[in-house]
Amino acid sequence: MNDAYLPIIDALNALSEAVKAAIPSNSPVSILQGNWAFPGITRSELMLAATGLAERVATITVNPTKDSLSSITGLAERIEFLTVNTIPHLTSQSAAIPVYLTTLDSVERAMRNVLLDSKAMAHRESLALKRSGAQIRGMENRIKDLDSRTVGLDEMVQAIERAHEAADQLPTDLDTLAESQKRSRHCFQSQNEIVRTLKLHANLSKLWTSYWRINQ
Repeated sequence: MNDAYLPIIDALNALSEAVKAAIPSNSPVSILQGNWAFPGITRSELMLAATGLAERVATITVNPTKDSLSSITGLAERIEFLTVNTIPHLTSQSAAIPVYLTTLDSVERAMRNVLLDSKAMAHRESLALKRSGAQIRGMENRIKDLDSRTVGLDEMVQAIERAHEAADQLPTDLDTLAESQKRSRHCFQSQNEIVRTLKLHANLSKLWTSYWRINQ
């Protein structure tokens, strides 16, 4: 609500309360008075004409121009005059109700351009909000897609790091393997020498035994 229009809103709400106080029941005024010259309209309907317009004015968000400020004051003065001078005669003068409705209609017509501009602005703001919502949802979807891709990239990076670690360890593993093969060959050669030595000792033992038997 734009505070610049509060004088009109307050005047319309006060008018509605004055109507409530002026008519004792909610029966159509024509029936209440038993007079065909009075309109067949109820108290609630008369009040709604004022409160309904007040609610519409309360939705205005357009700032008034400097020239329209005096018009706003003039409209509030019309409504206040109606409250003070016309409402007391609603049930006694048949012309009072038409005057009441005609005055509210003229106030509504005077505010129509502002009301339409406010409605158009509200429509534009609604469209802007919808576009912003669509953009936000699109950004959220892109972020989710990036998150899923990031998970795949993390797995690829880990695999590459493991491959690099294995490559770094490869020279050490090859050196270890070569050293192990060298030790194995050395052990195999040592075993062969021991076997040959044992065979030599065995042959010498046999020769010694044969010599000893011959000389007995």
